[in-house]
This record gives sequence, structure tokens and C-alpha cells, in this order.
Amino acid sequence: GASTLIVQARPNKNEQRGLLTHEASHVLDLGCLTGTPESGESSFKDGNVVMYQNDPSVSFYSINWLTENIQKKETKAADFVTGYAKSNVFEDMAESVTYYVYAQEAFRARALRNKALAAKLTWIETYVFPSGVTVAEGKKWNGVIPWDATKLGYTWTSGGEAVALKDNN
Repeated sequence: GASTLIVQARPNKNEQRGLLTHEASHVLDLGCLTGTPESGESSFKDGNVVMYQNDPSVSFYSINWLTENIQKKETKAADFVTGYAKSNVFEDMAESVTYYVYAQEAFRARALRNKALAAKLTWIETYVFPSGVTVAEGKKWNGVIPWDATKLGYTWTSGGEAVALKDNN
């Protein structure tokens, strides 16, 4: 939601970190990145809550979506970082931010060949991590779109500690 984060602890540290990143991305999207009524309503809503035209999230949503649940006609599966990201605009953003944090090299490799992913990468680096972030090193892009970014295998590198964690996908 916009202001609440409820997470059930996971025994696997990489999945727990991924889940926290994913859910915190929803709070960032719906509670922190907001627009103003003066800019006008967009075609995106979270239930009955209207997203305004100058909400930065609307520019992310508009890459592949017409409304929160309807994809643009030309959109294809490769335009999403994970299978779950295709669910709706909110999961698209949360999965994209999570994928950026835990599989940045793969995200960049995919973005070189996909305009939608390149636009999402630019958006993340503009609105979420303008100074960049590197806390993990994920696997190289292998051509397989994962279902869930919270379960990616990676090596945690933050704080100088490098710990390899198993891929659960």
C-alpha cells in the first residue's frame, strides 16, 4: 500500500531482502511519488485513488500500460523484467526496482536490446536511484525471464561483505 508495509519473515536471506525491496518499492510508488490534482487525472488508478499526470510513476506506467491493468497493444513479454511484472503497473514497477537492485548487470544487458526495458532502467536511475546503487551482484543474463525478482540468486556485496546466495527460481 501507500503507507504500510507488512512482511512475513522468510528463512532465506536473499528472498527476505528481495521481498523487502519489492514491498518497499510499492510504498515508494504509491506513497512517496505522487502528483497534484492541478495536473489532471491520468488513466491510472489504485482502486479508487487517482494517479495524477505529474506523478512520476505515471511516466513509468505509460511505457507499457494504458491503464493499471491493460497493456498497450504492442507490448510483449520481453518488455518486462519478470513474469510477475506483467500482472499490473504496480507489480511492474516493484519487480523492476527489485530486479535493478539484485540483477543490475542482467537488467542493463537486456535494456541494450529492448526499448521498453531501457526506458524503465532510465526511469529507475532518474527517480529511485539517481546516484546509483550496488549492493548485490546478480547472475549474468541467460536469456530466461524469471518469474519473481524476489527469488533471484545473487551475491550480497554491501558493506564489503560478499556472500553468495542460492537462486530459488
